[in-house]
Amino acid sequence: MELSDGTWIYDAGKTEESPETKGMAFLVRKNFKDYIEGFCKHSDRVISCKVKLQEGSLQIIQVYAPTTDYDDEEAEKIL
Repeated sequence: MELSDGTWIYDAGKTEESPETKGMAFLVRKNFKDYIEGFCKHSDRVISCKVKLQEGSLQIIQVYAPTTDYDDEEAEKIL
């Protein structure tokens, strides 16, 4: 989705297992948009973005870990 100022949002998407209270996204400024090679949703809590560099590329991984409000079993799922 593109915002009015040209900023681009990649939303990892909502599923039946992921209610609107969950979700991950990358916010990309318009001047960096051409350097993005792709995005990948690995799970409800892990997404990545591949960015072109002059020599090679950079993989940015975003992880949202459970807070202490969750039980240990839920927290261990992230590992």
